[in-house]
Amino acid sequence: MDKARAFYKAYTGQMDNIKTVQSVRLQLLFVVSQSSSTLVITFDDVPNSSLNYTISIPNGYKNLNWTNGLVLNTTARPDYRLTGFYTALKSGQFVGYNVDHKPLTIHSSATGQTFNVSSFTIAATLVNNTQLTIVGQRSCELLYTQTLLLKVRPPATVIVLNWINLDSLILTVTNGSQFAMDDLSVSVSSAAIIT
Repeated sequence: MDKARAFYKAYTGQMDNIKTVQSVRLQLLFVVSQSSSTLVITFDDVPNSSLNYTISIPNGYKNLNWTNGLVLNTTARPDYRLTGFYTALKSGQFVGYNVDHKPLTIHSSATGQTFNVSSFTIAATLVNNTQLTIVGQRSCELLYTQTLLLKVRPPATVIVLNWINLDSLILTVTNGSQFAMDDLSVSVSSAAIIT
């Protein structure tokens, strides 16, 4: 009788393990299947942006969180025509830029969410040869980095990254300048990892 109980316990324990593995596989399939298609962020639909010539990019905009990000309505600032704000502009009338020369950070808006960055257009706003460093991270681990110089006058720089599975993208200028960007091409996962 004791051998039968031992066999039953071992057998049901194995079945529980099999169910757990199957459950994990289904959860992973769910996460993978919830990724969204690529979208181009033009900054033209930031809430309340039409009311001011500049406004903060709110957390949750395009399912991402934004730190030190503003948008500028270029039509409200014709005096900026000879700056990089106009150089970076590729669609609509708004561009994104970094606040007070600080790093612009784009974060996942949910735990376990990731995003991919394909490309964007960028220019220095006022100072030629502004050095830009772009860092892509996942769980605070450095995955990608790229450094380049930006110009104020046309043509704008088109940066093609094709970086995948990020939870943060950090854009930093080193000489205390600013940059403006437009047409940020990203895809954002719509599912969090289930634990």
